[in-house]
Amino acid sequence: MLSVAFLTLASAAVSVATNLYVSSYEGVVHTVKLKQGAGDLLYLEPNATTAGCASSPSWLELDGENRILYCIDEGLQFPQPAGSLSSYNIQENGILAQQNRFQTVVAGPVHGVLYKKGDQQAMAMAHYSGSSITNWKVSLEGDITFLTNVTFTMDSPGPNEQRQEAPHEHQALIDPTGNFLLFPDLGADLVRVFSVDEHLNMQREEPLAVEPGSGPRHAAFWQADDESPLYLFVVTELANTLTSYAVTYPEEGGMAFEEKFVTNTFGGETIPEGAAAAEIQVAPSNDFILISNRNDSSFMLPNIDPTNSTLEESDSIASFRPSAADGSLEFVQLTPAGGLFPRHFSLNAAGDVVAIALQRSSRVVLMARDVHSGEVGNPVGVVELEGELTAVIWDEF
Repeated sequence: MLSVAFLTLASAAVSVATNLYVSSYEGVVHTVKLKQGAGDLLYLEPNATTAGCASSPSWLELDGENRILYCIDEGLQFPQPAGSLSSYNIQENGILAQQNRFQTVVAGPVHGVLYKKGDQQAMAMAHYSGSSITNWKVSLEGDITFLTNVTFTMDSPGPNEQRQEAPHEHQALIDPTGNFLLFPDLGADLVRVFSVDEHLNMQREEPLAVEPGSGPRHAAFWQADDESPLYLFVVTELANTLTSYAVTYPEEGGMAFEEKFVTNTFGGETIPEGAAAAEIQVAPSNDFILISNRNDSSFMLPNIDPTNSTLEESDSIASFRPSAADGSLEFVQLTPAGGLFPRHFSLNAAGDVVAIALQRSSRVVLMARDVHSGEVGNPVGVVELEGELTAVIWDEF
């Protein structure tokens, strides 16, 4: 572990009204108002705590245009073993008014993605413990209608028998054409692919098979510009790898993937024992990729309590610069996440602040980020919140 002083980067500033929405396994969604503080600092003011998403909120999706927030509940606690999907109207002050809540057909939803087909909008969801995916129609007003579910099985456990005893869908994402849904399956070592038509019907396509035992968790598409190749970057939780695949669309249908580059989520350095990669995000400037590493304790930081001289352990955020020519990834930096278990993070629209949800530290930390170098530096804001935090998203309006 390294004891570090943070880099000094460009000042962060609040130029528009901004709220952060933070989900917690405490059974609530926190609304946090972002304000300009003294100097370079940002002040995080807890504004509201909203229940109703049930016991284990695991993911948040924002429909900013229609002022609707969707909350996915994993259903970890009895008597809600199946989980749920809720919609909330966002009031002017950031207060959330629950509009709808539907129990999911199968257990364990952990992720979802909003997507559009024509004038219709839908939510595809990944169910970790339920070994399934579901598809839901959602109206512009936040009404929810169940469409379909698909459940997967395995003939035998994967190489990691403890974690790969069954299929475990961990993410839902839509491809850039809007015609395919992808679902990384940590248990089956697949990225499952489904085409989706104008009626929101899903059709199974040939999946992407990844390295056995690696456990794909999340992925992100990246294309430098319209004339450049399209790549899919896949992060694996069990092997802590970051792999790039060139993506093409065969005339006969489906998607084709060609592996181009593999590194680990520590930039090729030794992977700390017990580390588990989590989130991947493309920077708004479209020229950097960020990854969160959990349980690596790579850094020691000054205590968040200024009266306490005891150093704190911190997990990490890794940054890479992708190449349009061949899909390779140049390692830029490994930096502290500001605490333990950065399950999720997101960037503001300008890309100069990273909000990190620290599950085991029960806090959100804002880190300044240099949009030119891609380096993450000084913490510019922090707020401690109730429960194990699972997701944090920006609402800039």
